[in-house]
Amino acid sequence: LSAFGGRSGEPQTSGSATAFSRTVGDRTLTFELTDLGITDVETGSVWNLVGMAVSGELKGTQLTPVIHASHFWFAWAVFKPETEVRDSVEDLTA
Repeated sequence: LSAFGGRSGEPQTSGSATAFSRTVGDRTLTFELTDLGITDVETGSVWNLVGMAVSGELKGTQLTPVIHASHFWFAWAVFKPETEVRDSVEDLTA
């Protein structure tokens, strides 16, 4: 939940983030969101939010966590005002 309420004072949901290496052994996995959840294209394994394959060929495999941070924009912007906000992946190449 967000630390900030909506207009009615009701709590709002807020996103969260996790980050993992997409390398498993000698494979580099590609992930997509499917009806089953987060699925890797290469094996069809389904992954949970803590980086564990819960079904498929790689069931029981744990992805290696990557150090990251998840900040509220207003807090980030105070300390990193030079940050550029991009709307899409295509914007990253601009």
